[in-house]
Amino acid sequence: MKYRLLIALPFIISMIYHIATIVFPGFGEPSSLHRHLLFIFINFSMSALAISGRKFFLYLLAILLIQQLYSHGTAFYLKWFLEDRVDYYSLVVCLGLPIYFVLLIKSKLFK
Repeated sequence: MKYRLLIALPFIISMIYHIATIVFPGFGEPSSLHRHLLFIFINFSMSALAISGRKFFLYLLAILLIQQLYSHGTAFYLKWFLEDRVDYYSLVVCLGLPIYFVLLIKSKLFK
C-alpha cells in the first residue's frame, strides 16, 4: 500500500497545484477555470487508480502522457521562443512524466 501512495503522489501534488491556481489567482501559469477543474478531476481519478493498483492505470497513464507531452511541450516551446522565458511547470511535466511512466513499467507493480 505504501508504494501505491508514492505512485499516486505526483497526481496528488498536481491536483493541489490546480486547486491552488483557482484559490490564489495569479499563482502558476494562466489557464481557464474549466481546464483547472478538468485536471483536478483527472488527477483525483489517476491517484485513485494508482492506489487501487489496477493495470488499467498504466493504459490511462499512457494516454495522459501523450496529451501532457503535447500540451506542455507546446507551452514550453512557445514560452521559450516567443516570450524568452522558461515555463518550469511544463519542463517538470515533460521531463518527469516520461521517466515516471518508464519506472512504473519496469517496476512491474501493475500486473
